[in-house]
Amino acid sequence: MKKLIFLVCLLVGVGISTNVLAQSTGTSPYVGATHTYSAADHAGSTYAWYVYKGDLSTSPGAEVDLTDGTSRVASIQWTTAVVGTDYYVKVIETVTATGCTNTKVLRVRPVASAFDVAITADVPCWTAVTVSLDAATPKEPIYAHGSATIAYTFTPTNNQGAYKFTYAIPTKTDFTWATPTITGDAGTLSGASGNGGTFTSTAGGGAVTLTFVVTRTDLTNTTDATGAGADFDSNLTISTVKTGTSFAISETSGADNVKNIAVTRPHTAITTP
Repeated sequence: MKKLIFLVCLLVGVGISTNVLAQSTGTSPYVGATHTYSAADHAGSTYAWYVYKGDLSTSPGAEVDLTDGTSRVASIQWTTAVVGTDYYVKVIETVTATGCTNTKVLRVRPVASAFDVAITADVPCWTAVTVSLDAATPKEPIYAHGSATIAYTFTPTNNQGAYKFTYAIPTKTDFTWATPTITGDAGTLSGASGNGGTFTSTAGGGAVTLTFVVTRTDLTNTTDATGAGADFDSNLTISTVKTGTSFAISETSGADNVKNIAVTRPHTAITTP
């Protein structure tokens, strides 16, 4: 009987596998990323999971969040793990019928997030000017400049599924930005206006375009003698750029989070000697 128990103990093999999501992996996770870790599935076994920092005895504390630590599959969020530091994921498997155990340890080294959202936009033209005459005597021309449509496209890379960001465009006297429409990958806007709001993508996390229609108050020859009254800048900035489970992964650099668009039309004016 003792020989049989010893043989069963030798046959208990413990392996750890991890899931892979884009560029954040179970062995090289982004700070904030969540990954699952799976032990080999053996009927009649129980499992216990542990995470250590730097060695096989030091607790990582709040830097790591281990859940489902008593089943075959554990979920670990590398909440505030230190980039470049070695952590160790350990699982102990126990055969219930015999009490035999085996242990496997996986080294994990968190890396800086490579998640990024880049912004592009085309420089638009205004629609045609509509000229009418006011009701005064003598009647003077009034210029309605129509609208300018600005489409900003946001393209994520190395995102972990859905992503979100907050956008802001400074206001300008006499100009109005309408609340944008969404095309491309589906998503939702919250707290949105033409000058600010938060976009959250669907789980697909593809590129999205927010289209803003800009209008301005009418002009006259007195208020716009040089023909430059329709010129304006649309300076869009995004912040709080997040992805991953519970949007816990941040953009690392944010170097391309600003897109400035200058909108103009010919500075048409009439002079006479």
